[in-house]
Amino acid sequence: MTLRCTVALLAGSMMIVISAPVVVGAQTSASGTIRDSAGVQVVSHRREAAVRQFEARPTEIELGATAGTELVRVVGAIRVPNGKFLVADAGRRHLLRFGARGDFERVLGRDGAGPGEFAQIRWMGRHGSDSIATYDGRQFRYSVFTDSGFVRQAIVQKSEHMYLAETSVFGLLSRGAPVATAGGAIQLGDLGPARIERAEFPVVRYEVDGKPGRLLARYPGDEIQVSVLESGPMSGGFARRLRLFGTTSTVGLVSNHVVVVDNARFQFDVVDTLGRLVRRVRVEHDRSPVEARHMDAYAVERASAVVNTSQRDSLRRSYAREPHAAEFPAVDSRVMLDAERRIWLGSYRRPGDREQTWWIFTLSGALVGRVMVPASLTLMDAGTDYLLGVWRDSDGVQTVRQFNLVPASGR
Repeated sequence: MTLRCTVALLAGSMMIVISAPVVVGAQTSASGTIRDSAGVQVVSHRREAAVRQFEARPTEIELGATAGTELVRVVGAIRVPNGKFLVADAGRRHLLRFGARGDFERVLGRDGAGPGEFAQIRWMGRHGSDSIATYDGRQFRYSVFTDSGFVRQAIVQKSEHMYLAETSVFGLLSRGAPVATAGGAIQLGDLGPARIERAEFPVVRYEVDGKPGRLLARYPGDEIQVSVLESGPMSGGFARRLRLFGTTSTVGLVSNHVVVVDNARFQFDVVDTLGRLVRRVRVEHDRSPVEARHMDAYAVERASAVVNTSQRDSLRRSYAREPHAAEFPAVDSRVMLDAERRIWLGSYRRPGDREQTWWIFTLSGALVGRVMVPASLTLMDAGTDYLLGVWRDSDGVQTVRQFNLVPASGR
């Protein structure tokens, strides 16, 4: 027996929908409960599923900790097959190489307008087994590097589907063609009553030379809160801002497939390079309401950087009253793709949390493990036996640290 089922690319105010006959019935395997429709596979996991647990154990490898190698704003850090590390520092607009023991070796790309130089580093990611790619959001070009240096670059051209200034490459296909999305800027919109709205983000496949090609998908992006200003010199006007603890979607590219994560639902979709939805993977999750203790922790974190005590107390009270979503999203607003082409999703980091759980999936939807890391660590890269991430100390100073990834005791 079959029923007609509608499968949406991503639930929200704007979406692409595929309707297909779904086979009634399911099978259970190590990958979870699997249901197949006409070309679309749905994989569901229980949150309490017994998966292999790992531990992240600190090592002595720390990048950017010595004088002259300080890091300002890291947007990417990757360990390449020979054990060396490549770090993209958007603050200084440098691409740096560190040795396998963490010692600084050389600058591969620096501030400038020439080949292999940057005006803005917006993204860095893997390209094949031994190369990385970067995207310069001001010069609108993507570049390819090995750990030896610059290889090639191309300018990404204007697409009818998105503004060039908002275009952001997030991966290169196996033949070197970039895939990009747009968003990140809060656009001016129509005035009107207080409301929550979501921008529509496209995913576009480009040619190797930067010419825009096929539109692969559209999905709902950041939640925008539109509110009426009740006091001050702009009283009666409208403010548009990202909603505090609001939901969003994020994208990644792995094995020539686009991964679209809906962080409200602990769910990701797999879309091929023709724009076809081939798989949806979801994990059951408990809803987590935003409580007063979370807002207190948020206010303390936000105001802690202010030196003046009286000003800090005033800001803390203001932050604690800030309008926000009623519930936290299920997962982090990022997706990390590791050296083994696996998909990592992190639990949403709530104010006051000291740890964060990361869940590891294969592209086929199998849930293969999870690991807890300190909340001060922002993961950037991983493999079968290591984690790499940005560590922020109590003063906000950034370094990149490597952790060993080992099976948890007793598991």
